[in-house]
Amino acid sequence: MNVAEFTAKYLEKKIKKIFTVTGGGMMFLTDSLHSSKIKLIFNHHEQASIFATDAMARASGKTQVCFATSGPGITNCVTGILSAWQDSTPIIVIAGQSKTRETIQFSKIKNLRQHGTFEANAIEILKPITKFTKQITNPDSIKYYLDKAFYESTNCRPGPIYLEIPLDIQSAKVNIKKYKSFFQKKVKEKKLNLQLIKKYLNKSSRPIILLGNGINVAHQSIKIKQIIKKLKIPTLTTQLGKAAMEYENNFFIGHPGPKGDRAGNLAVQNSDFILILGSSLPSQTIGWEHDKFSPNSFKIQIDPDKSILKKNKFINLKINSDLKFAIKDLKKIVLKKNFTEWHKKCLKWKKKYQIILEPHVRKKSALNYYDIVDNISQLIPENSTIISDAGAAFYVMGQAFRIKKNQKYLIPGSLGQMGYAIPASSGVSSLISKNVFCITGDGSMMTNFHELSVIKKNNFNIKIFLINNGGYMSIRNSQKEFFQNNVHGTNYQSGVYIPNIHDVSKFFNIKYYKCITESDISNNFKKEINYKRPAIFDCYSMKNQKIIPSIKSKVIKGKLIAQPLENMYPYLD
Repeated sequence: MNVAEFTAKYLEKKIKKIFTVTGGGMMFLTDSLHSSKIKLIFNHHEQASIFATDAMARASGKTQVCFATSGPGITNCVTGILSAWQDSTPIIVIAGQSKTRETIQFSKIKNLRQHGTFEANAIEILKPITKFTKQITNPDSIKYYLDKAFYESTNCRPGPIYLEIPLDIQSAKVNIKKYKSFFQKKVKEKKLNLQLIKKYLNKSSRPIILLGNGINVAHQSIKIKQIIKKLKIPTLTTQLGKAAMEYENNFFIGHPGPKGDRAGNLAVQNSDFILILGSSLPSQTIGWEHDKFSPNSFKIQIDPDKSILKKNKFINLKINSDLKFAIKDLKKIVLKKNFTEWHKKCLKWKKKYQIILEPHVRKKSALNYYDIVDNISQLIPENSTIISDAGAAFYVMGQAFRIKKNQKYLIPGSLGQMGYAIPASSGVSSLISKNVFCITGDGSMMTNFHELSVIKKNNFNIKIFLINNGGYMSIRNSQKEFFQNNVHGTNYQSGVYIPNIHDVSKFFNIKYYKCITESDISNNFKKEINYKRPAIFDCYSMKNQKIIPSIKSKVIKGKLIAQPLENMYPYLD
């Protein structure tokens, strides 16, 4: 048995699907899967492969594996690996490479640009954005590093792993008597100082719990909701952590951030205590002016990543702990006081400032983006997986889509990479038979629109809601605001060609529905939902839809200054 065959036998006990683009640098690895239980799904670009793998891991809650060939194969994966690094997604990228003696690693020559055929020094490229990288040079070490890769991908804060197997190692024989196994280290459980947390909670009268994506990554959504119900504390989620709480939960209030919602921002800015769980507190959550974030509250942040805790200087109490252990301890907190009046006030904001009630411009000639999202929010059933793209889809879905029970919500979170949704939907659909719902824009779709062929080839049951707004709407709006209506590369007139979507669907032989009214969306959805096949709902929307409410920024004396979170545009009286 050679290394490639051993790898296939090992992986088939862990995973069911691998997305890849075939290539000579990994030919033994690819061939080894031919007789395994793992299904290979072939993309047209490695970026799509890594996005699909990322989504599989996030949807399943388990480590998933991507294959890539050497050189451009692996460098095409860099964006997806960086995204997995920032969003804590457990993936393993296994890549081929030139023969060992033809690698830069082997040469040990400083600043050598290339040694072997189609070679890149991916080890050094990927070190800063992976939990660990390793070039396999001893065939008998393969089991050790596969064991380690699966362990480290989920240990503490999850993230991506990179294993590189040169061609001569792929084909080399494995001596089963000599290989070593990796022994997992037992993670020490850190106890929280519950008395201290309880002390500050009892001092407060307007507490907030803020949940980030870490809650979903740690699979603690159900348990944290039990704690929230027990303590009766109003709760917010970040955009990336949106699926941690359904909209109809009585203690869910909203989302804070420059493009969050008024209820979420009013709650966090008026609070006097915040418990932050599983969020790195990026600017998308706390605003562009960090010192203006909830200025009068005592902030406690619990996170497994020490670097995150170091980053946030404004946190009053920092606790380095795995969220599983932390939530186990938080369950023990018993409070004598209640926050009924504060809770009522937060719920009043939630009801009064619904996104759909904002003063959105509406025209007969095209759909309002918020009406589209409101419509599909009602149509998509419980227990579904929803994947949204970057750009306007990211913002409007984040604001207006209402999470239902057991829905999963995947977005290109921290990095905001365009073109995520279509290949990511393929990844999720490869694991489940029921409908997967993809929300993308025409601009985002063009980034990876070739992957529609993968959807058709595999007959993935994906319903694609395409927001057709003539290019890159959110960027176009920003350009108009800051540069006296000058736009660059955001629509047809400024240099970007978007083909007719009906023609695109015909080209890939995918069912097409044109939607120019809200009733078109609902009626066509009802027609299509029972068919197990891909379909595109082409939703003609306004070209310059304003994303509101939002925080406005101005250039003052050369400095870009933003309003505090409570002061969202359009401004309240």
